[in-house]
Amino acid sequence: MEISRKRYSQSLVIFGCVAIILFIFSPGKDEYPAAIVGIISFFSTQFLWPHCRWKGPYHLSPTNIALLLFGIQLILIPLLIVTFGPSLVTLPWLPSPLAINVSLLIDSIAYLSFCFFYQLFNFRDLAASSCKSPKLTNTRKQTLPIMGIYLTILYAVIGFVGVYFLFTDVETYINYLSSASHRLQVAEEMTGSLRGAISTLTRPFLGYSLVLGWSLYVDKLKSQGPFKKKARLITLLVVIGLIFVNITFSFNRAAVLIPLLGVTAVFSAEVRHLSLKSLIILGAFTIVSGLLWKQYILSGLMINDFLDPELILRIVEEIDLFGQIQLYGSSAHFLGYLLEKSNFGTKLYWGETICSSLFYPIPIIGKSFRDTSGPVVYNSMIYGGYGIIDQIIPFRGELFMNFHIPGVIGGYALMAYLVFKIDKAFKGAHHSFERYCWFIMGYWIAFSVIGGISIVSQIYVFLIWPIYFYLLILSMRIRI
Repeated sequence: MEISRKRYSQSLVIFGCVAIILFIFSPGKDEYPAAIVGIISFFSTQFLWPHCRWKGPYHLSPTNIALLLFGIQLILIPLLIVTFGPSLVTLPWLPSPLAINVSLLIDSIAYLSFCFFYQLFNFRDLAASSCKSPKLTNTRKQTLPIMGIYLTILYAVIGFVGVYFLFTDVETYINYLSSASHRLQVAEEMTGSLRGAISTLTRPFLGYSLVLGWSLYVDKLKSQGPFKKKARLITLLVVIGLIFVNITFSFNRAAVLIPLLGVTAVFSAEVRHLSLKSLIILGAFTIVSGLLWKQYILSGLMINDFLDPELILRIVEEIDLFGQIQLYGSSAHFLGYLLEKSNFGTKLYWGETICSSLFYPIPIIGKSFRDTSGPVVYNSMIYGGYGIIDQIIPFRGELFMNFHIPGVIGGYALMAYLVFKIDKAFKGAHHSFERYCWFIMGYWIAFSVIGGISIVSQIYVFLIWPIYFYLLILSMRIRI
C-alpha cells in the first residue's frame, strides 16, 4: 500500500524531532557536533526531493534498501556514537574527534550526492517512461513460461555438480552442517584447485533453480486468480531449501540471508503484500539471527550444542550489540581511522586502489592487483601488514583517498544512477524470477553504502552468473 504524502511528511517530522532531541540530550553532542548535520540532511532532503522518499507498495526495493542503509549510517550510528561513544571493535585505536567529525560530514556529502542525482535521473526519465513497445512487452511475458522449466532443470543440474565437487558424498555434507568450523577444513582443501574453482562458479545455480521453479509456480497461480494458502507453504519449503543450499558458501551470512530477502521481496510483490510492520519484525528477527550466527561460527561448537539453553544465554551475553551495529553499518570512526592513516587525502591514489579493488576478486587476473587494492591497503593500516584481510574498506573512504571530495560526489552519483536503473527494472519486471534477479543485483549496488568496492565486485564475479545467463537468454529470445 502506497504511503500518503501527508502521513509520510508527518512521520518525517516526528522521527526527525525525536532524533534531534536525542542528539541534544546526548553526552557526546559537544565532541561530535557533525552528527547533527547528517540527521538534518537525511530528513530535510526527503522534503526537498520526493523521489528520494521511501515508496510503497514495493517496500523491499533497491531504492528503499539504499535509503534504509543511509538511515542507519546517518541517524542510528551517529546517535550511538554521541550516546555511548564509538566502539573500538577491530581498530587498534580510536581516531580523533576531528577525524570522526570530518567522516560524519563526508557521510552527509555522500548521501546528498546520491539523493540529488537520483532525483535528477527520475526527472529526466519522466518523459521517456511511458514510451514502451507493446510488442516487446508481450514477447517478454511469453518468454519465461516457454523456457522456464528447461532452465530450472539446467540450473539444478549445474548446481548439483558444484555441490558434488565440494563435498563428493553426503557424509561430508552432514559433517559440514554439524559444525561451522568444518568450513575451514573444506576451504583449505578447495583453495587453489580446479575442482574448487568449478564448484565456486557452479554452486550458485542450485539456489537459483529453487527460486526459478518457485517463481514459475507463483506466476502460474497469479494468472489463475486468487492465491491459495498452498503458495505460502511452497514458499516456506523454498526458503528452507535455500538455507541448506547457500550455507555451503562457508557459512557466509550474506550468501544465505540476501537470497531469502529477495524471495521475501518477490513474495510481497507477487503473492501477499507485507506491511511495513511485518517487514520490521522480520528485519529484527534477521538481525538477531545474524548476530547469533556469527557467534556460532566463532565458537566452534557443534549444532547440537545449541540445545543447551544456558549455552545460548552465554553466547547472547557475549554479543556486543552496539559495537556490531557500528562495525557492520560502517560507522564514521572506521572512516575516520582511514582518514588519519592516509593524512586526510594529502596524497591521493588517483584511482589506483579503485581499479585494483575491482579486479581484486578475479582469479589469476586479480592476483597482480591485490597488493595495491583498497582492502589490502586498509587492512595493512589496521593490522600492520601481517597479511590479515578481514575488514571492508568503506566505499566513501576509498573514493576519498583516490579523488578527495569530488570522488565521493562522483562515486555516489554513479551509485544513484545504477540504483535508479535497477529499481526501475525491478518494478517493471514481468515475471517473479525477473523481479528476483533485479532485486539481488540492486541490493548489492545499494550495499555499497555500508560496504566496499571489492565486496560488490566479488559478488558480481562469483555469485550472479545465473542472472547473467538468464538475462542473456531473455534478450536472445526477445530479438528472435
